[in-house]
Amino acid sequence: MTEAELFGELARLKNSTKPIEPAPSLIEILTPGEVKAYKPPPGTLLVGDNHIVRGNVFLIAGPPGVGKSRATVALAEAGATVFECFGLKPHCRFSVIIIQNENGRFRLQQEFANLDETVLDKYLRISPPPPQGLCFYKEQFREQLKKLFDTFPPAVVILDPWNAVSRDDAQTVTSEYMVLCRGFSRDEGLSPEDRQNAEKQFYDWFDRLANEGKINNKKGASARA
Repeated sequence: MTEAELFGELARLKNSTKPIEPAPSLIEILTPGEVKAYKPPPGTLLVGDNHIVRGNVFLIAGPPGVGKSRATVALAEAGATVFECFGLKPHCRFSVIIIQNENGRFRLQQEFANLDETVLDKYLRISPPPPQGLCFYKEQFREQLKKLFDTFPPAVVILDPWNAVSRDDAQTVTSEYMVLCRGFSRDEGLSPEDRQNAEKQFYDWFDRLANEGKINNKKGASARA
């Protein structure tokens, strides 16, 4: 390679190399004047007096059976109609996605029976209980949610119940048990091969937890025994 060719190749590499982007800032510092001058984008304040704000986290809490899941649907209805929700006024119309693991299709049908779907269809999406639970630890689950968010951008995302997402070991064991049992006890006419595979997953799961000491198996018996 001649000197001219070498310099030409170096110039080509320089022009084709993308500049290194600076690392994103992990903290922002503002002056009081900058704080006062901030103007939130339209649609930032959703409900009440900063009770529900776009981009913030809120919690609906209460004992079992008090109506937390129904409250999430009421919130979605308020976003679609701008009617008050629990005495709090919505400030704009907004869309809601409810990712829930509480109520099956039949229970959902009962709860939505008296609601106007011609209004809600534009503003609400809700999931029946996913077959494998709220498995955010699975990349495929997260990718499917991303596609949903791309096609139906929500102002509010509700996770119901939260303890199905953030769990300790005991809750994880219970949740895995329910998912695996559902796999071979559902009334959907599983083929013999699918039922056999589901039972094998259950047995393998039981043995793994016994070996990890997460369930009481003093006799050392296998689930297959």
